Amino acid sequence: MPGPAQLRAALEERGLSPFELAQILGIQCRTVRDVLRGAQDVRLRDIALVAQALGFSAGLIIEATVVTGDVKKPKRSRVKWR
Repeated sequence: MPGPAQLRAALEERGLSPFELAQILGIQCRTVRDVLRGAQDVRLRDIALVAQALGFSAGLIIEATVVTGDVKKPKRSRVKWR
């Protein structure tokens, strides 16, 4: 199953940097880097954008990340609790 490691490989195969992919998608480079490292605090919309741009299903990426544990916990969360 594809996961963050396969996304990174697909990016390299296409000869793109995270910065270039971010520019193409119109999102921040930090967001692309977070998706590529499997960060937990990334929005599903952003995972879907990056996955689709690299030819993967976002559902497979999310499933692979959860099942394999190929996730790095965030140092700080962007979630604001009320």
